Amino acid sequence: AGGTVNSLQFTKDSKKLIAAGNRLNTEDRDAPREGFVKSWDVANNWEVMFDFKAQERSTKSVRLHPDEKSFAIAGFANQLKIYTYPEAEEIKVFDVPKKLEAVEYHPEGNFLFAGGHGDVIYVYSTETWQEVLQIDAPRVEYIDFTKDGRLMVTGHEDSGLLSLYLIWSKLTGAGHYDQLSREILNNKDMQDK
Repeated sequence: AGGTVNSLQFTKDSKKLIAAGNRLNTEDRDAPREGFVKSWDVANNWEVMFDFKAQERSTKSVRLHPDEKSFAIAGFANQLKIYTYPEAEEIKVFDVPKKLEAVEYHPEGNFLFAGGHGDVIYVYSTETWQEVLQIDAPRVEYIDFTKDGRLMVTGHEDSGLLSLYLIWSKLTGAGHYDQLSREILNNKDMQDK
C-alpha cells in the first residue's frame, strides 16, 4: 500500500479491496503524514484501480456503501468525504470540529455514521447529504452494525469501552424490538452498565 494501512474492506464478492491510511509527504518529510485511499482489482491480478492523496492528514477509516457504488473516508483532517466507486470522484465533504476515527454505513445504506475525538457520532442522510442527528459518545474508534441493522456497537479509546445502540431499521419487522428488549436489554448485566 506504500504506507500505514488503518482500515480496509473487501467488496461482497471479494474481487476488489479498498484501503486507507497514511504515507510520508515526499516533498516535506517534516509535514504530517498524508491520508491516502487505494483500491485493487483482486480478481484481475491485483491491478491498482486508484491510489490518491485523500486528505492532508492520516485517513483512519474507509467503508464501502452497501450498494458498493460509493465509499466514505474519515480521518485526522477533520473531514468526512464521500466518493464514487470505483471511479473515486468526490461527491461530498463534511467538515467537523475534531479528528475522525471511524465511519460506517447503516446496512440499509440510507445513513452514514462517523465518530472520533469530538465526543459525538455524526449521522448523515445518504439521500440528502445532510446531517440529521448527533449522538453523544466518548472518543469513538470503531462503529459496526448487526447485519439486520437493529444494533450499532461502538468501540472507544477510553478504557476499551463498548457502547450498544438500538437503531430503527426498515430491515426489521414488527415485534423485533419487543423481543430484543425482553431477551437482551432486560438482562440485569446489561441494565447495570
